[in-house]
Amino acid sequence: MPILDAFPDDFELNEETLPRVRAARDQSPGLGDSAALGLHRREVTVPGVDGPDVPCLVYTPRDQQGRLPGYLHIHGGGYIIGNAAGSDAMNLSLASRLGIVIVSVDYRLAPEHPVPAALDDCYAALAWLHNQADELKVDVSRIAIGGESAGGGLAAALAIRARDAGDYPICHQHLTYPMLDDRTGTAEQPGDALTGEFVWTRQSNQYGWRSYLGGAPAPALEAPLPVR
Repeated sequence: MPILDAFPDDFELNEETLPRVRAARDQSPGLGDSAALGLHRREVTVPGVDGPDVPCLVYTPRDQQGRLPGYLHIHGGGYIIGNAAGSDAMNLSLASRLGIVIVSVDYRLAPEHPVPAALDDCYAALAWLHNQADELKVDVSRIAIGGESAGGGLAAALAIRARDAGDYPICHQHLTYPMLDDRTGTAEQPGDALTGEFVWTRQSNQYGWRSYLGGAPAPALEAPLPVR
């Protein structure tokens, strides 16, 4: 597979290898057949928070009756790779099987855009989902957020930010192997002896965190787990 070919045995993610990994991800299969699953998929651009507008993919059931739950999906990729299109197959399946409306946010990536860019983009998408609830026929009391890896970390930070702001209620967060702690993979938090030995290594994990946090202090909102 092209993505796996981008990870040789001695692979280490850094400034030199990042463009190659991103290029391999771009070779992944295109968007799936939404109509075959009874869905309508469209690209939208939502107003940004103190920054550029944010592209998103929106999935809605074609035979939608009444208001449905909404789910804001945030893709993974260590904060430095990935896009909303890369999660298309999963979001098609979720929207079809669960009968929900999904908004998948294409947030800005580090290191070109360190904190708070990605979280701002996710907050903008959450705001849009709430503000467009009538058009989307979404029940605002049943809006969930979630994601995988970096997406899970962003979802956790987004839940805290939304709670503190008090503008956009969230009923549930679904965090899949989330990146929550910038100390993961360091001597302070080495983890299991075998964890981080293949493909996504401790070194790659730390590179992702350094790229994402930039000059932000370690206990920033974007690293929501540490209690120091």
